[in-house]
Amino acid sequence: DINTLKNDGFKGDWLETFGEIASANITIPFVDIKGYVNVTSWLPDGVYHIKKALKEAEKTEFEDVEIQIKYIGAPQYMITVKAPDYKIAEEEMKKAVNKITKYIKQHNGSCEFHRKQEE
Repeated sequence: DINTLKNDGFKGDWLETFGEIASANITIPFVDIKGYVNVTSWLPDGVYHIKKALKEAEKTEFEDVEIQIKYIGAPQYMITVKAPDYKIAEEEMKKAVNKITKYIKQHNGSCEFHRKQEE
């Protein structure tokens, strides 16, 4: 960050160029983790409730965390969490699964989480 360099006493025209080169060449490491949920609902509009639960689970409070949920095959969905480190990724995975479980149980359904894909 150029402001950090300026605050540390660095001066000169080279700061802007240095910042651009650093931004273009330095990537922040991320980790990806996966998990699977089996989500079912026995209500007539159960598909609506499953979709709503999954959409809600994809939301996160962190700007640098990404949660994606993909359909594998009824009733299985894959959750992928991309985060700066494993601790945050695991916490966000847990929150996502809890959101799905809480919502779907309130709407006459069930949710089971597992790490590996069932065949």
